[in-house]
Formats: sequence, C-alpha cells, structure tokens
Amino acid sequence: AVAVMEPEDDLVTQARSGDASGSNPGTVPLAPPDLSGPCGDARRVSVERCESATRARAGVGVADETLRAAQRAYDAHVAKAEEAAAATDPASIRRAKESAQATFRDARNNADSPDAVEAAARDWLNAINRINVVVKEAGAEAVREHQAAIAMVSTLERLALEADSARIKAEIAEEACVTAREAVAACVEAEAARELAAQTPVGPAPSEPGPDTPAQG
Repeated sequence: AVAVMEPEDDLVTQARSGDASGSNPGTVPLAPPDLSGPCGDARRVSVERCESATRARAGVGVADETLRAAQRAYDAHVAKAEEAAAATDPASIRRAKESAQATFRDARNNADSPDAVEAAARDWLNAINRINVVVKEAGAEAVREHQAAIAMVSTLERLALEADSARIKAEIAEEACVTAREAVAACVEAEAARELAAQTPVGPAPSEPGPDTPAQG
C-alpha cells in the first residue's frame, strides 16, 4: 500500500511559529499543530525528530564552512611561506647581486670624476645591503609562515573529524525524521480505515425459516 504522507514540514513550521510574538511583526502566527487524537503522539514525535534533523543539517553547514575557512587560512600560510622561500633562493640572490655589480661597472666606466666613481660604489654597496635585508626578512617570513601552517594541521584534522561527525549525525537524524513521518502516515491511514469501517452500515442477518414457512422444492 502507498503510504499517505502527512505535511510534516507544515507541522514543524507551525510548532516553531506557535509564539504569537514571532519575529515577523504584523503577520498572523500559525496555530500550533493538533497533537491530540489517536495520532497525536506520533505527530509529536515526528515534529521533534524533524526539528532535530533541521538543526543537524544546519550544523553540517556550519561545520563545513568552519573547515573551509581553516583550510583557506592554511593554504594562505603555505603560499606565503613558498613565496618568501623563493626570495631566499641562492640562484636568485646571485643574479640580483650580479645585476647590482654590473650596474656599478657601467657607472664606473662612464664616470667622469673620482666623486662619480665613489657615488657608483656607494650605490652598489647600498644595493647589496638592500638585497641582504630582503633575503633576511624573507627567510624570517618563510619560517614564520611555515610554522603557522604546521600549527594549523591539528586544527584542520579536528575540524575534518567534526564535519564528518556532523554529517553522520545529520544522516541519522534525517532517517529518524523519515521514519517518524512514515509512522504518522501509517497511523492516519489506519484511522481513516477504522472510521470508514465504522461508517459502513451492516445489513440485517437473514432470518431462519419458521414452522409455518412452506418448504421449497
């Protein structure tokens, strides 16, 4: 038999809107669901379990978003560490210093006075100092960002477990909601059949032939 499903979402909505001072002023609050009658207990259980399922689904969303935010933060630390580490690459440092030296040589060759040569040498040394400062700061940043990423590993693992647990709980809660709805539908169907049977008139039983009734034959 095909189960007749009750509009449990309406029941849940009504149960949540039973307070006349709802968050939408000017609207007429829905009447609380009728939890009396033969199927009242089944409806009450259905409302409670489906509300739990709704909260569990919301919990999954929160857990997933928290995990995604932590993953983005972890990825940002890793990217910054890699970018800073690239600035400390020996080959890159050598090229930068060779470029500074080549600039100095060009300036020295084109200098027209001892002061110009001295200025070119001073610019060269300043360029080397800037390169060294950048490399030192980049190295410190690479270490700092790498350590920050490592520190987040345990947090990511914990959040991943919490997200998995939230999904499992939501699935269990959803199954409980569906089972409760099916119980309400079965109760309503049984009550409808009982009422129909009670309203069906029963004809009189056939009478026994009396002594004066002529025999047939």
